[in-house]
Amino acid sequence: MTPGNAPIAASRRFSTSAVQSGGDPSDNPGMGIQDDGAPIVSALAGNPDVQQRLEAFVIALGERVDVLQDFESAADWKGLAADARGLGHEATALGFAPLALAAAAVEQAGERAARGVPGLSARDSVLALTDVARRVRLGHRGAAY
Repeated sequence: MTPGNAPIAASRRFSTSAVQSGGDPSDNPGMGIQDDGAPIVSALAGNPDVQQRLEAFVIALGERVDVLQDFESAADWKGLAADARGLGHEATALGFAPLALAAAAVEQAGERAARGVPGLSARDSVLALTDVARRVRLGHRGAAY
């Protein structure tokens, strides 16, 4: 692994400026997340008390993303927003701030789509979340593969 692709803690992988400034994460598909393709590791990765929860979360992450993609494909905006909200809460609790921010963007894009309000498309936000999830899985390769 080259130094440019070395995994670093999730707490250093993103900027919360859009959220802290009252901005809407769904206004920006990048959502302030550093997009260098590097693996994302939980900020709690060194805590032995949460290792099993982290592994279970990462193992289930692929299926959870599939469900979000299915909601988007079916134009089930309320289901998309609700599922993204749940994923975001869990990602926050487990130290995956970039994933939580991506989930917030999906949630808000789903809510906007449900109301017919323009903004970042639900598809774009789901695609961005899918890439963040891929990077989380790379950062926890032993759990995800």
